[in-house]
This record gives sequence, C-alpha cells and structure tokens, in this order.
Amino acid sequence: MKPGTLHNVIRHIFWDWNGTLTDDAALIYEAVNAAMTAIGHPHVSAERLRARFARPLSALFGRLTDERCRDKWPAWHAAFIAAAHSETQPVLTADALAALQRWHAADRTQSVLSRWPADDLPARLAATALLPYLDGIRGASWPEEPKEDMLRQELVLRKLDPAQALLIGDTDDDAAAARAVGAAVILCDAHSFAPIGDETRERWRVPRAQSLRAAVDLALAM
Repeated sequence: MKPGTLHNVIRHIFWDWNGTLTDDAALIYEAVNAAMTAIGHPHVSAERLRARFARPLSALFGRLTDERCRDKWPAWHAAFIAAAHSETQPVLTADALAALQRWHAADRTQSVLSRWPADDLPARLAATALLPYLDGIRGASWPEEPKEDMLRQELVLRKLDPAQALLIGDTDDDAAAARAVGAAVILCDAHSFAPIGDETRERWRVPRAQSLRAAVDLALAM
C-alpha cells in the first residue's frame, strides 16, 4: 500500500444477497409465477421475465401487469415471498464462500445488505457457511424500503466514509444505490436472472466482474 492512500482504500464490502451471493434464478422464476397465479394472471415465460426484470419487486410487478392491477400488489407480493420462502436451503453462488474468505483474510469487514425481509434474512444466512465471515446483516424492514436509504443508514451506523465502502451487486438498482451515497460499486451478474445489458453498464459506467472472487480482487486493488 502506498503511503498516504489509506483513506482511499475500500475497508468494507456490502454484499447483495439475491442473484449475487445466491444463485437463485430458478427460485425467482418460480416465485414470480406463483405470484402471477395468485392474482389470476397467466404464467410468464422465462424470456418475458428476463426482458421485463426489474428491482425492486414493485417495479417488476408493474412491468408484468398494468395500472389496473395496482390493487393486486399486496396479494402478488405476499405470494412471491411465500414461494421464495419455500426454499429450504439457499443455493450459494459457487465462489461465494471463497470470496468472503479472501476479503476476511485481508482483515477488512463485510456485511450483507439486501431487500430481502429483515425477519427472515438472518436465518437464511445462518443456514450457510458464510455467517462466520460477516460483520452484519441488513434486510429490508418493509417491502419497498429503498436500498439507497438502507445503505446510507449503514454507513452512518458504521461511521464509515462512503469512499471506503463498496457495494457488490447484480442489478442497476445496486448501482443506483451506491452512486447515490458516494460509495463504490462492482456489478457481478453471472447468476442474476436477468444479466445486465451493455446499455445499463454504459449508463452507470461501473466495473463488472465475471465472478465474486474476481470482484474481491478488484476491491483489493482499489
């Protein structure tokens, strides 16, 4: 490390959960269609879902239905969460554990920051081998809690300079949240249901890693 550059070094990684640490594309597809069935809509093909995929879930709901269905949002959301909760064991991205171990070995901190419900996320992580390497877990306290607000609050709680924080995620929602608070961001969408297109990457102009291990290598070089 060069003298005088410590203030620019990334000290903490905020990991996204769905589509980043977890390889849950199949689960997302099943949960979306369970939700569509619950409100009396036909199933969505994988191709259509990829074309209209968005975060947060309310944005996805809007793209898959129409304004006349707004009153069905609570039922849709409840059915989606119920279907997603049916997963007994989270399927981790192949190199998730190795990536967290590498960052931990560098004597830096990391936590999970996700829109997944806060009352369920800790149990999901406890069922994996990731928990010993984490310094915190932050899930959403309400369904549409903005990720930007969650990230900003975590920075304050940790007394962390945004310039020393990095968010690793898989969607433009992650990029927007990091940019809004002045944190760095790396997108790793190899296991996302809808990989980020060239237009999105060009708009955000953020690094993209082919794997979580590669994302950590980039972070260590920042």
